[in-house]
Amino acid sequence: MASYPARALKTQVKILDCTLRDGGYYNDWDYSFDLVKRYVDAMAAAQIDIVELGFRTLQSNHYLGATAYTSDSFIERLQPSDNLSLAVMLNAKEILAAADAKVAMRSNFARRSSSRVGLVRIAANLHEVAGLGTAIDELHELGYEIALNLMQISEVPLETITEFGRQAAAFGASYGYIADSFGSLRPRDIAPIMQALGEGFGNNIGCHLHDNMSYALTNTMEAVDAGAVIVDATVQGMGRGPGNVRTEYVVMELARRGQSHAKVGPLVNLVERDFAE
Repeated sequence: MASYPARALKTQVKILDCTLRDGGYYNDWDYSFDLVKRYVDAMAAAQIDIVELGFRTLQSNHYLGATAYTSDSFIERLQPSDNLSLAVMLNAKEILAAADAKVAMRSNFARRSSSRVGLVRIAANLHEVAGLGTAIDELHELGYEIALNLMQISEVPLETITEFGRQAAAFGASYGYIADSFGSLRPRDIAPIMQALGEGFGNNIGCHLHDNMSYALTNTMEAVDAGAVIVDATVQGMGRGPGNVRTEYVVMELARRGQSHAKVGPLVNLVERDFAE
C-alpha cells in the first residue's frame, strides 16, 4: 500500500460535537428542551465547528425523545446561532429497511434551503455500504452534504478500508469517516487505518474514537497527525459504553497545537452547570 502523507501540524481541524446524539443512549434522547438550548448556545459560544444534534430516526416502536428525530421544527425552536453548522445522523440499517429509500429521504428531510441542517451523517457497517446509493443520491438532490461513517473499523482489513474510501468518494460524500465501535484501537493502529482511508477517499477524512482503554485523546491526535481533518467528540465523553474522547480535551489540545479556534471556557461552564451531575 502506498503511503499517504500526514497533515502539517498547523492544518486546521474541524471538531464535530455529537454529545446529544451519542449521549442519548443513556436516556432515550429525552433531554429537557432547556438543556438542549443551553447546550446549543454553549457550542456556538465555544465556536465548535459542527454540532450533531441527534439522529433523524426513520422508524421506532417505542418512545424516544426529541433528539432521536431532530426534526426541523424542533431545531427552529432552539433558534441556534447562524454561525453554528448543524448535522444529524442516519442509521444505514434503517435506510436499507425502508420500502423505498427515495421516499424515506423525501419524507424525513426538507430541502436544504428550508432546513438548518447542512450535513447528514450515515453510520454503516461494511455490508451495508453498497446499498446506500439511492438514499445518498436523494439527499444530495435535496441539497445536503454527506459524511459516510464506517463502523467496527477494528474488524476491517486495511485494503477493505481503502475500498470503502473509494466507494464513499464515488457516492460523492464530503467526508469519509471511520468509527472505533469496539474501542479496541491502540495508538499504533491509527495511522495505518487513516492512511488506508485517505488513499481511497482523498483528503477529507475523519474519525470517531471510543475511550474503552483510555486512548481516545491519544488516538484522536494520532488520527490528526495521519490526515484527519475532522474529529468527533462529546462533552465529558458522553456516549454508548465507556464513551468517547472529551470535547473539552480535544479543544484544549488542538488549540495548543494551533489547529483549532474553539474556546474551552463555555464548555467548562456547560459541564459544571448541566453535565457533571
